[in-house]
Amino acid sequence: MTAAEFVAAEHGNEPAKQWTDIAATPLRFVHPSRIAACLDEIVTLKAAGQLATSPRIAKRLERLVVDHYGLPAFPMEMTADKSDLRLMLMSQDELAEFARSAGAVYWAHVLSGEIRASAVATLKAIVGETAFALALTHRDLAGNEPRPDDAETLRTLVRDDGDACLASWHASMPPALQAWLQLKLPEDRSFIPPASAEKREKCFAIARRLAQSDDTAEIAGGRQ
Repeated sequence: MTAAEFVAAEHGNEPAKQWTDIAATPLRFVHPSRIAACLDEIVTLKAAGQLATSPRIAKRLERLVVDHYGLPAFPMEMTADKSDLRLMLMSQDELAEFARSAGAVYWAHVLSGEIRASAVATLKAIVGETAFALALTHRDLAGNEPRPDDAETLRTLVRDDGDACLASWHASMPPALQAWLQLKLPEDRSFIPPASAEKREKCFAIARRLAQSDDTAEIAGGRQ
């Protein structure tokens, strides 16, 4: 189940039931590159993803992943709220779109500060129509850092601060969940929250606001 499917179904399912389903199949969090690393790279990423969903081999593979990364047991009792579940269930594409939207909100003071049609069009091209609209809606959470000198610098900052928002959310999770959720990212990446406590709190507030809002389904729907 993706985040978009979860949003559509959550009114008919109690979060505790959703959690039970998640705990039964924690490999859904694991990026295929992590599974491939456990198998000494002898399988392709596509094959690794298929193995993770195979009823016949999933449990044995889960034990291998736990041993390889030194993971704690996945919590059987629900330790996250509904908005956390939405983020936990996001696919790689949905997570990237969420991060882009969060980064746009962080830089909303810049995105909302232009009225020239050509400049607005450039900004929308950088972050996408959906993220631009979300930035305007949630601009009260803007980071208010100095305006970058050019569009490409802004593009990089939106990406990096979007990742920082996700990392700040990840850091708020219980340690056992942090360990498992770290594996949502590819083998060469990790969640790294901002060093500044003030920025970390701001980034977490953005991630929490977006995850709790009805905008989640729109974000998961993809970039426009």
